[in-house]
Amino acid sequence: MKRPPNDDRPVVMSIHCSKKEYDRICTLAKNTTCRSISEYARKTMLRKPVAVTHRNLSIDALIDTINAIRRDLEMLMEHRSLSERDKTTLARQIGDLTPLFIQIADQCITK
Repeated sequence: MKRPPNDDRPVVMSIHCSKKEYDRICTLAKNTTCRSISEYARKTMLRKPVAVTHRNLSIDALIDTINAIRRDLEMLMEHRSLSERDKTTLARQIGDLTPLFIQIADQCITK
């Protein structure tokens, strides 16, 4: 969507609110597809629809943990003390885990 030129919105409107109210407005705006607080405020004041996004923090934590495990395993592959045989075994195990991680994430997301 192309952004309208400033000439389309020559009027500036300001409101007074407490820090707590402002923080709440910012939090609400961040959970939407609105790109700015101004866009969020315009839409809500004009009672236009606002698309709200929801995040599942448990799934986010799971994905972060899986990524950390994968990074740790890949760093372990770089360790000098591992023999080539150990590196080959570890590489195979990492390869076996990757589709399982994806399967777990897919099952969690679809529920």
